[in-house]
Amino acid sequence: IAQAQAQVDAITSRLAKEFPQTNDWKRTRLVPMFEDVVRGANVMLYVLMGASAIVLLIACVNVSNLALARGVARQREFGIRLALGSRRGRLVRQLLTESMMVATIGGAVGLAVAFVGLQTLLALSPESLARAEEIGFDLKLLAFTLAVTIVTGMVFGLAPALGLTGSGLHGSLREDTRSVSTGKTGRQIRAVLAAGQVSLAVILLVGAGILMRSFVSLQKVEAGFEPKLVTTFEIHLPDTRYAESESRIQFHTRLQDRVRSIPGVRSAGATSWLPVSGAYHGWGLRWDGPEGEVAFGIQVRVTEGDYFKALGISFVEGRSFQNTDQIGSTQVAILNRAAVRLAFGDRSGLSERVRVGGTEWTVIGVVADVALTALGDISPKIYVSHSQYGDNRNWALIQTVSTTTERPDLIRLIRRELSGIDPELVVYRPRLMVDVAARQIAQQRFAFVLMSAFAAVALALAAVGLYGVLSYNVSQRFHELGIRMALGAHTTEILRIVARHGALVTVIGIAFGLGGAYIFGRFLQSLTFNISVADPTTYAAVAGVIAFVAGLAVAVPAWRATRVDPITALRSE
Repeated sequence: IAQAQAQVDAITSRLAKEFPQTNDWKRTRLVPMFEDVVRGANVMLYVLMGASAIVLLIACVNVSNLALARGVARQREFGIRLALGSRRGRLVRQLLTESMMVATIGGAVGLAVAFVGLQTLLALSPESLARAEEIGFDLKLLAFTLAVTIVTGMVFGLAPALGLTGSGLHGSLREDTRSVSTGKTGRQIRAVLAAGQVSLAVILLVGAGILMRSFVSLQKVEAGFEPKLVTTFEIHLPDTRYAESESRIQFHTRLQDRVRSIPGVRSAGATSWLPVSGAYHGWGLRWDGPEGEVAFGIQVRVTEGDYFKALGISFVEGRSFQNTDQIGSTQVAILNRAAVRLAFGDRSGLSERVRVGGTEWTVIGVVADVALTALGDISPKIYVSHSQYGDNRNWALIQTVSTTTERPDLIRLIRRELSGIDPELVVYRPRLMVDVAARQIAQQRFAFVLMSAFAAVALALAAVGLYGVLSYNVSQRFHELGIRMALGAHTTEILRIVARHGALVTVIGIAFGLGGAYIFGRFLQSLTFNISVADPTTYAAVAGVIAFVAGLAVAVPAWRATRVDPITALRSE
């Protein structure tokens, strides 16, 4: 790529010197075809893959924690087995088999849910998501799911299996199971796993929060035009039947006149490229000013009819194109504010003559800036009339039709009018202008929706995991809490004992989660707009949400702890 780019740069430089009027501002950038097809979607997909992996990890930690808690109650059973001569490997295989059964059932249910939800996912996917139409269930997907199921079942079932079949089980025959289960090490392991779940949930919630704020900022971008009640479509004229510029100009004029006659149509126009659709037709502008020549790159837009009125683009000064602006008359053009500032500074710019595309144009008007992209980027633009510039080439114009009210039947009526002019032509890609604008932020919306779904699942799993750990701890400390209450411990003290443990786990989880979110957030940078990935408001809000949900998870076990009957607890030993 580098060698080819160097050769093309040399050719481009030579052409710029030989043909400065037309080639001075032309540049060529070579990219791999893969990059051109993917167009940055790979970053989003990697982020979402990481998010789904985090959800999987939380689920596995949850099941692992459950296996540890469940295994404590079976310590005496395994101790008896070992004492009777059972090999440790035999017990490990049994526990791994149970773990694999849980993983297999979970994988099967997950596949069923994914099969049902796939069409919804594809409906949300942006057009810019390369090869989305090829996404579906196949042998590769099933093999991947099977591999993930086996690996997670083995990895997260192995640790509890080894722990529950250790040499220390012989001691469980001489001690009560309940006292063994309350060991400090066991509680610490379960607390660490619960804190890990909270941390992972924090990472996903922060990511979802950042994408949400970014998406809201994108929707507030001032585009400089009004997309509501505007319908767009394309009509491509074949060169064989529209070889002459006069026939092409006449066609667009007749079509727009007939479209305007449709009831409810406010205005009709056309352009060579729609706003917020990115750069297109980048040429160079030159102006011989009093202090020397001014030159810069500019976006060229060929328009026809009431284009500015249809999109609500306001005029700052001067006039729009008129019927007298035809081929052979003085070449006139309209600049946007950005172009006027670059070319003329504080000067008006009206009646000035600029050179673009090898042609000299007289500036007759100045319009407001219109966003080049959905991010609100502004670029200098020059608008020329198709009626005057239609002999340059067969321009593929995009029609813009604004209506006073919503007209679901508008395209049908436009097809009827088009058939009256040329029945062989078709209306291509009819779209609402709001959909055109929304398409430009579809990738961000897709990432935000999926990340939010992952975050919601992660939050629920973390809350369940925390609740499970605390509930199990309360049940295992049933005898201890009964003794405390028998010795006069107040209800608030019992609450404080349980709540302190839950609060400690939550605080540690939040702290590590915020640190992980800061690291993970760097991968979100390319998907965000007008917000820092280290946004303190988002971090504080997520910490508050996690603390609130954790408080609800802690409340039930804490309340159960206060309901312990001392007499029953003492008799249970």
